[in-house]
Amino acid sequence: MRRTVLAVYAALLLGGCGDPPTPTPSADKPPASGAVASASATAAIASATATAPPAPSEAPTADPVESATAEASASASASASASTKVGATSASPATSVASAAPTASASAAPTASAAPVTGEEKKAAAYSAFMSGAGSYKAGQPNAVTAVVKALGEFKVNQEYPFKFTLNAAPAGVSYPETTVRNVARAGKTATISIPFTPSSAGSVTISGTCSLSVCTEAKCLVEKVPLSITVKVE
Repeated sequence: MRRTVLAVYAALLLGGCGDPPTPTPSADKPPASGAVASASATAAIASATATAPPAPSEAPTADPVESATAEASASASASASASTKVGATSASPATSVASAAPTASASAAPTASAAPVTGEEKKAAAYSAFMSGAGSYKAGQPNAVTAVVKALGEFKVNQEYPFKFTLNAAPAGVSYPETTVRNVARAGKTATISIPFTPSSAGSVTISGTCSLSVCTEAKCLVEKVPLSITVKVE
């Protein structure tokens, strides 16, 4: 038994000390021609990229925000310019109107002679009567003065009575289209008669005549004939 073990051990030692078997070289496949061509092309591109001068860069793309800002600024400048022109243009008429205003105001201001005038008032317990007219009249133009009757106290203008104004003879330089005027207007406690006349020359003229009037209470009516007159200026 012991000898057998030793023999095996010796065989093992002898087998381990021998030269190791030389491996059989495997036949490697030659590289494919396509792979070699691809590698060569890649190397050529890398070399060209490294050596070629950098291509000129494209023009920078405009920033949309900056473009919009620039356009808005240009539009604002144009609007401001237009507003300035419009303001300058509209300022001239305003200045002209302003400069013309004093002249217009001065010419429109009424003079003292344009104030209305009244003739002598005839007054009684039941009424008052007088004539009124403008401060001045134009020669050669139809004009008018007015006879005015006012009821006083408890009296009222008689709504049924035919008021009239009978003119006296026309003074020099005055003509009447009618000598008896009946166009009366009644309003509340007042009655008025418009008396037309036409002056032919400048100066002061007196229009006169007799006013036939009537005023009433609930109990009675009064009928009166009152002489009235007014002096007016003709230019």
